Amino acid sequence: MIAGGHFVAVERFGAYAVFGFLLYLAYPRHLMFVCITVLGSAVTLELLQSLLPDRHPRTLDAIEKLLGGVAGITSAVVFQSSIWPRLLSVVGRPRPD
Repeated sequence: MIAGGHFVAVERFGAYAVFGFLLYLAYPRHLMFVCITVLGSAVTLELLQSLLPDRHPRTLDAIEKLLGGVAGITSAVVFQSSIWPRLLSVVGRPRPD
């Protein structure tokens, strides 16, 4: 842990947002797989903390991870459906001579 307080919540949220974003971009036709992997890993890793004596699973931590995963997947869907085609059309245009 780098710092305490709100930074930890932002770190958890951000890590799962990036994870969800990149996994969806890697497997755009498999939304169910991406959701199960991202959201399932958030819950599973939080539950596995109960097996270690120095770690304590918390519901709030799991919620932060789940919200980050959902935000990442949602932003990847929006990016791929609206922004990415525009970028491709701009890059694919021939330049006038």
